[in-house]
Amino acid sequence: MGEAFLWGLLGASSLLVGAGVAFALPIHRRALGLVMGFGAGVLISAVAYELVLEAVGTSEGDGWAVALGLAAGAVTFYVGDLLLARHGAHHRKRAEGMAAGASGLAITLGIVLDGIPESFVSGAQSGGAGGVSAAVVV
Repeated sequence: MGEAFLWGLLGASSLLVGAGVAFALPIHRRALGLVMGFGAGVLISAVAYELVLEAVGTSEGDGWAVALGLAAGAVTFYVGDLLLARHGAHHRKRAEGMAAGASGLAITLGIVLDGIPESFVSGAQSGGAGGVSAAVVV
């Protein structure tokens, strides 16, 4: 148990070392953006891989429907982000500040894109069990 604690301490110490480096050295915005982008990508990948594996396991085909759904979701998100940028929301991701009113549209896009598959799955799971109750609808 003591050895496991020491290995865990060593693994977690990278956070303290990274914080010390961040306070001691100036970090340029580009480098900060790259590190943050990498972290976001790792987080999204970790979640996506787990969900994709489960989706492929529960699908009745050979995974092409899952791949098509992933591609459709990625294209939809990209097109939505592009449309937001063309309609005045292109400054919403700037380090200097946010464009007035632009983040609301981006949040709405995220909520809608997140809610569509969840609603579909909820409906598909409960619809076959003799109907949907009023509590689910509300």
